[in-house]
Amino acid sequence: MNDVSKTMTFVGIAVVALLLAWFSRPAPLIGPEDDTGQPFFPEFKDPLAATSLEIAEFDETSATPTVFRVAKSSKGVWSIPSKLDYPADAEDHLAEAAAAVMDLEKLGTVSDRPADHEIFGVVDPTTADAGVEGIGKKVTLEDGSGAKLAELIIGKEVKDQTGLRYVRLPTQDRVYRTKIDTSKLTTRFQDWIEEDLLKLNAFDITDIDYNNYSIQETQQGFALVPGEKLDLTYNAEDSKWKLAELGENEELNTQRIDEIKQALGDLKIVDVRRKPAGLSRELRDEEGKLDAEAQRSLLSRGFLLSKGRLYSNDGEVLINLKDGVQYILRFGDIAVGTETDKGEGDDKAADDGPIGSNRYVFIMTYFNADQIAPPELEPEPKAEAKAAEPSQEPSESATQEKETPEADAAKDETSEEKVDPELQRIRQENQRKQKEYDEKIEQGKKKVKELNDRFADWYYVISNDVYQKIKVSRADVVKQKEGTEESAEGENGDSDVNPLSEGPNGLDDFERLKEEFQIQQ
Repeated sequence: MNDVSKTMTFVGIAVVALLLAWFSRPAPLIGPEDDTGQPFFPEFKDPLAATSLEIAEFDETSATPTVFRVAKSSKGVWSIPSKLDYPADAEDHLAEAAAAVMDLEKLGTVSDRPADHEIFGVVDPTTADAGVEGIGKKVTLEDGSGAKLAELIIGKEVKDQTGLRYVRLPTQDRVYRTKIDTSKLTTRFQDWIEEDLLKLNAFDITDIDYNNYSIQETQQGFALVPGEKLDLTYNAEDSKWKLAELGENEELNTQRIDEIKQALGDLKIVDVRRKPAGLSRELRDEEGKLDAEAQRSLLSRGFLLSKGRLYSNDGEVLINLKDGVQYILRFGDIAVGTETDKGEGDDKAADDGPIGSNRYVFIMTYFNADQIAPPELEPEPKAEAKAAEPSQEPSESATQEKETPEADAAKDETSEEKVDPELQRIRQENQRKQKEYDEKIEQGKKKVKELNDRFADWYYVISNDVYQKIKVSRADVVKQKEGTEESAEGENGDSDVNPLSEGPNGLDDFERLKEEFQIQQ
């Protein structure tokens, strides 16, 4: 082959390559005229007008779209319909999400060809088929009447251009570039709720009491296994934690106790499951007789009820606060299929398979007035005894003459003048102290009611890692003093007392438990 032939061959290859590049490029704009610089949603001007947000994504594992929705009801209550209507702390978050979409501007057009949607990641997740690539996130904002304020499919990030993404309107094929902050367009359940589960300040904890019993299922029914009891008490006078029956060579591991306090103060909601209607109603006060559905619901999550007393698979922790609020946390089974980072899906779908290592917790609160010290009232000084005077019975006419309005007013005025200023001070101070105490009692009771109303309808799920920090044994919080040897037998080991057989509402024996909770499959 001569040089001319070689040159022509190379030219031919180059032409073919150029033609391939030309035909495989994103299609030129053949739709509406160029609208660069115009807003996406010119009629959407008030972010507070948005009363619902729906975010649809595609779950590649199940090959189906998943939808997260948060909305405001006709009663003005925010909730998450896609999460069993769990209450949402959403007004500010939704306004920020709406603002992120409201002012979007069309910064540049990319393609009008549907075949290019995969390239830019703007395939509609609600209509996508399994195996399709480049599926985007569909965001829909509506007002109170259900009218759409904005609807957008968000695709891939534009390469080397921070904050820019490819987007398109679901009703159009055209793909645009725009600058959008997607941080508020999240489907993570925890981002839309009051994540703080207990709402307590760790510095207010005065007692942490453990009852580490367990319930084990056997072929015959259920066996109740007693465990250690620990009563950790904070002494405010010397700012130290105390534990009864510490051995001579033992001391508390204060670092481990601080970890418990911090874990309780930072306890976060990972996921929720709704209780059956009867169960949530009856257990607001832990009273009532449950039907078979409620019993199955409890047992499936590691709890059971007998004579108004609730028990759990892995014991319970009682926490007292100085404001009189008393929490009881009962730990159930591993929560199979609960969310860790996201909250999509209904109860059934979420139970289909394991996602995170979490645990069910059943929470109740009570008011403990003993935690609030009664006021120390200053005694009033005793009145000085007057000298005895001869008894003189006034006549009826004299009595009537003295008992006139003018006489009564004069008498009151004279009494006011004669009141000891010190006595007045004492009475006013005592009234102030009593009022302060009464207000603390009322505030404590009010807080307990609010917490129980919040907890009543839900099984809560917490991280198993956090559970491990809260749930401790004696060996975790007690250590040997430096320079001493640990006893081979140990001290203050497991109690021989069955914690579930104590009190008027306790379980009398295993047989009755089996009869009450053996449910026909």
